[in-house]
Amino acid sequence: MRFEGLVDHSSPDPVAEVRARALELGIAVAGLEPQPHLEDWGPCHVVEQHMAGHLAVTFSRSYTLRLPGADHKLDPAVAPPAAPGAPPPGTLEDAPEQLLAALPAWLRKQNDRAHYPGLWNAVETHWTPYPRLAKTLPELLREHILQAILNWQPHYCPGGAPAPAIHEVSEAYPYPGVIVDGSAATGLAVDVGSVALGLGLPLDGGRIMTAVLPNRYLSDIELRFVSTASLTAGQDGH
Repeated sequence: MRFEGLVDHSSPDPVAEVRARALELGIAVAGLEPQPHLEDWGPCHVVEQHMAGHLAVTFSRSYTLRLPGADHKLDPAVAPPAAPGAPPPGTLEDAPEQLLAALPAWLRKQNDRAHYPGLWNAVETHWTPYPRLAKTLPELLREHILQAILNWQPHYCPGGAPAPAIHEVSEAYPYPGVIVDGSAATGLAVDVGSVALGLGLPLDGGRIMTAVLPNRYLSDIELRFVSTASLTAGQDGH
């Protein structure tokens, strides 16, 4: 997710439109189960596609991993990457206090989040009212893991390591014991060597959930999900 343009203290949070769209469509958006040190941004990105006049929609949730004792200095590996050919994105670290006071709270919050590991577009909820036209779970899972790694390469491949090639993504395989709403279910998984794990399974209402998480943070996250998570930003465990 990238924010561009001029803002002042009255500028609305752009993700408010995403949450409003979820309410308008009546789609429950899945996510990780609330857990210590994991801040849920709520639904923060939506992609809508129209296939032969039929709607297919994907809502994404991102998270901030606020680990205790972590070095809170801004790290290029956890800040959103710049667009190709563009200079590195600026931060508010050296901004005058007067300027900071004039900025909206949501933008100051984004700057604070950049000091911690980010799980960008970690959980996606896919839905279409026309299941016969929907992509399969393996297709959605493969697309999600490739997009996550390519779009947020520094998070998955720290230290300038190259992004994995498409052929390095495994075939989908059964993954028992995925916890959803407190109960164990068997989903599908794909992985990219030691880089990332992707999980997915169907939900009620014709929804499909996919999740992509960097392997480097799996020991800090419980792989427990809820089929209907809050539409607003969650607590960070502090």
